[in-house]
Amino acid sequence: MNQALTALNALIPSSILVPAFFPMLGFFVINGMMLYWLNAPFRAFAVQIIDLQATGKTAFLAGISIIAIAMLAKAFSALLRVIQNILEGNWPQFLVAFFSPDQVRRLERLEQLIHENDRIRVNLDTLIGDTPAKPDWSRRLTDARNLGVKNHSGINSFTNISHGANEVSKIERLRRKNERIDFDKLNTAIVALTKDLEANDITTPNQAGQYALQVFENKLARLVGYAVQQANSEDIRLNNLLRASFGTRTAPTLMGNVSNTIQSYADGRYSFNFEFFWSRLLAVIPKESEFAKTLENAKTQLEFLLCCCCLTFLWSLIWIGVSIWTEAGRTRFLLVSVCGPVLAYVWYRVAVAHYQNLADLMRTAIDLHRFKLLEDLHISLPIDVQEENGLWDKLHRTHSFYESQMINYSHKKSA
Repeated sequence: MNQALTALNALIPSSILVPAFFPMLGFFVINGMMLYWLNAPFRAFAVQIIDLQATGKTAFLAGISIIAIAMLAKAFSALLRVIQNILEGNWPQFLVAFFSPDQVRRLERLEQLIHENDRIRVNLDTLIGDTPAKPDWSRRLTDARNLGVKNHSGINSFTNISHGANEVSKIERLRRKNERIDFDKLNTAIVALTKDLEANDITTPNQAGQYALQVFENKLARLVGYAVQQANSEDIRLNNLLRASFGTRTAPTLMGNVSNTIQSYADGRYSFNFEFFWSRLLAVIPKESEFAKTLENAKTQLEFLLCCCCLTFLWSLIWIGVSIWTEAGRTRFLLVSVCGPVLAYVWYRVAVAHYQNLADLMRTAIDLHRFKLLEDLHISLPIDVQEENGLWDKLHRTHSFYESQMINYSHKKSA
């Protein structure tokens, strides 16, 4: 057993242990459980192996099994990049054309939400604008309050069921449900409460001895501020979601669109050829830095989830075939044909979420370390954004297309 453990340590480096070995181990354990459940000869063999009188044989077989699983995990880890390319939608054109429309519809729905929120923000801006021709909401309420005090001194018939109170309460219910408060609903409440302010003396209590009009005026003031903050916050959230989910080019899969965000950001921000310079950029990130460890952990998590997704789907295919071949019962068939693909899809969606985190870290790496890459390439640092974009474009053309470009070198003087 000690020899088996020593061989295991040599076979499984840390970069493979978590992302590939543990999923592969789980794959074999689950398949073993399925065999134990469905196959009587295997069940008898398993009982014999785990018999207390055969502890030496059990330990030997366990060690051999772990080494075999480790070797398979190592081989499987070499396929992760191929698997990732497939999940990113790098397919033949006819498949891309078939699956892309669904992703385009996702993009269009998100763009529509951004457009609707922009409309709300523009309308709210007109509501709070303060000009003599179009006074803002607070000035409108102040003017109405002054008219009410002047023309109806000592009279206040406003209650919690008045028209203005009902309209403000509708806005409050929207806030409780975390629903959008748009211009039309807010303006309706402002108009209704304005009329109540003009018809009542806000400084006088109503017949119940309450200052309900003051209470609802304060509520409306808070709701207007909340609506503006909500629209601005939603604008940031939706645009962040758009940039984290879609690049310039639409891919046929969720994961492919997340992948495209990295190159789109690098190109749009710096004219940086991410695909070409990424391996070089990794070389300048200090290996022992916290950022490098965070980047490596995120990559490991993604690879672990990709392995779980693929092995779960493979498990489902294997046992669907076995169920059909052996004419298994309906329960067994439904278990593998429904639960397997559903669980594989759950792994995939979790992997997409983690990929978004990794993509953000990769964009951050470009932001923080691109100048260090230029220094290591002995390239003079740019003095402004425009010069930097031109420099990265020249480097891209030099290294990718072998074009001759005028690029200034900068060499540190030896001490």
